[in-house]
Amino acid sequence: MSRDCRMRDDRIDFARCVANYMIVLIHAWAAFQYVKCSGVEFITWTAICTHMLWMAVPTLFMISGYLLFVGYDMSRYPRKMIRRIKRLAVPYIIWNMLFGVCYVLLARVIPSMSSRVASLGVDSFSGALANIFSLSDLPIDGPLWYLRLVFLFALVSPVLWLVMRIGNGLVALALCAAWCVAESLLGLTAQLQLNAPAYAISCFVLGGVLAMHRKALVDMFKCPWWIVFGFCACTIRGGG
Repeated sequence: MSRDCRMRDDRIDFARCVANYMIVLIHAWAAFQYVKCSGVEFITWTAICTHMLWMAVPTLFMISGYLLFVGYDMSRYPRKMIRRIKRLAVPYIIWNMLFGVCYVLLARVIPSMSSRVASLGVDSFSGALANIFSLSDLPIDGPLWYLRLVFLFALVSPVLWLVMRIGNGLVALALCAAWCVAESLLGLTAQLQLNAPAYAISCFVLGGVLAMHRKALVDMFKCPWWIVFGFCACTIRGGG
């Protein structure tokens, strides 16, 4: 199985592709600001985007955790980080800087953009850098919070790896479950939603635990009961 784990699984690539298309639809839902917010079509797409498509985000976190920890050991950490600097950190920085420049230029010709530039703090070079590298605020291009968080998970992966090895991963999963409950009880869900939500940590660690046990990620979810679980989770998420 170790050999299979190291081989590229086309099913994981397919799942990632579908999840990415779902993310595109989630953000396309923002068009509701420019259309009539009523009717069957609006209600249908609202239900799809707020109740169903969101499952793409935890799916991507789980896949990221799985791929990071496949064949993981401390000696491979530098090589894995170099890859993730190239694939995550560099695009994250470049894309945010590009968005910052675009916002500043548009603010010169579109008055309504001035308030957005001011709110983001990108009207100065130091403000733009702070916005890009801050861990508490959204990046200039908001959706890129996912790249930032996955990179941070990779950065602290040695610590995660040590915890995951305690009790064959049960301790790590129990800690994640406890944090999910604590996040809700402490009222931190909204504050951490686009920074470091508990579900993101939990799914990333779950993917890592599956990789540690050399489980085939896609095969783990063939049971039809996962569909029921997914719809229940989507209903809870949408209702919240």
